[in-house]
Amino acid sequence: MQLLDEIIELAVDGNTQTTTLLRKCLLLARRLKNARLREWVEKELNGYESSDELPDYRRTTGVAKGLFLGPFNSSISDQPLPAHVLRKEHRHWASEITLRQPIVAYERNDQPKKDGEQTANGSQDQRAPGKYVIPWPAGLVVMYQAKFIEDYALNRAWLEIPTSTFPALIDTVRNKVLMFALDLKDDLGDVGDDIDAVSREKIDSQVVYNIYGGTNIVANSAQNFTQVGTVTVNEGDAEALRSALRKLGISESGVSELKAALAEDESVASAPSLGQRTKAWLTGIGSKVAEAGANIAVDTAKAEATKYLLQYLGLS
Repeated sequence: MQLLDEIIELAVDGNTQTTTLLRKCLLLARRLKNARLREWVEKELNGYESSDELPDYRRTTGVAKGLFLGPFNSSISDQPLPAHVLRKEHRHWASEITLRQPIVAYERNDQPKKDGEQTANGSQDQRAPGKYVIPWPAGLVVMYQAKFIEDYALNRAWLEIPTSTFPALIDTVRNKVLMFALDLKDDLGDVGDDIDAVSREKIDSQVVYNIYGGTNIVANSAQNFTQVGTVTVNEGDAEALRSALRKLGISESGVSELKAALAEDESVASAPSLGQRTKAWLTGIGSKVAEAGANIAVDTAKAEATKYLLQYLGLS
């Protein structure tokens, strides 16, 4: 299949823009009539909404730093900011980096300029040459202005992004595309160039394995995967949450365990959030899916279940 061969060539060519490769993949997704592949490609090209569950490769950690001004015109620059000083709902500003922009934004910035700092969206800042940052909102800076160092006021703060983050993101996307294309080409080896001769279930399985699930595959088929992506859970609707998790393939005992985890977290939390017990339940979701014999990747089950829980708690 010529289009598949072109995708493989583009994926291994380091001089080809990743956006060009992904646009070819969009054509392939339409040719294959695979909604999940098309959805992934479109999100990589156009960016992820705030309500979307981000893939792991678009999440990383950084170090929060700040500029402090003190008495007699003194100052402290690039001072690390400990997360424990912040309220729980603000602590992600001290470490968590989420990359939601279209991949072109990171491809253009994978080599920091040396004449000024680059923010994640490409704007210039002169604090620390050669680095990328996510600036703190002005209101957040004011809120914690006097919380860190006695007699010194926080003037501005930012979350530094490791310089390896953007190249790693781009490389991961290209590798996912390459592995999927190579596996699909192997499948075509049995039927010539007749892409229609490859079963929809087999193609779906390759998409889940290479694009979404990595090595964490519970079963070889993903025929129910397209159904779970359309489910929405209203805030506080326990029955809708249960139904969504059951469609996802979570066993009844797994749902009961989650109910107990949510109740325990609610008893100690001051505001709705994913508590420690609930997070622990999500971490062990593989066994809950396996118990039900579901045909879905564990990583995908975790992402979908997290989305449902955030909707249920009114956090998305």
